[in-house]
Amino acid sequence: AASCAVGSLHKYSPQAISNLCWALFRLRDAEKEEVVATFTVRVVWQVMAQMPEFDGKDLASIISAMSWLPSQEVRMLATAVAEYAGMSEKDIHTQALLNIALAGTRLQVAWDSMWPLLLRISGVFTCPRSK
Repeated sequence: AASCAVGSLHKYSPQAISNLCWALFRLRDAEKEEVVATFTVRVVWQVMAQMPEFDGKDLASIISAMSWLPSQEVRMLATAVAEYAGMSEKDIHTQALLNIALAGTRLQVAWDSMWPLLLRISGVFTCPRSK
């Protein structure tokens, strides 16, 4: 499925890309490493080009799946997703924020790129003080 999707990834919905990532990265086959590498690069560039079209759940799912096969491209995407999730005004559910942070940590994303995301997460758990 991944080898068929590589050439037309732009036609797939964010949810379909997320599902393909989970299937490919969890059920990977040593004989298909070239397909995995090509698919990874294409997904990275597709997500980077259309990030606002992806919801937080799909971004978190893609990064979480890819974090098990770290590469320079995956780290670059994780950095971009962490920065986007930290600064976006989109409603991103807490679980997605936590999953993005976990994947970013696993991929050793720089703390300065993670900081806005971490502040956003801390805001979820911080209770306003009563006067």
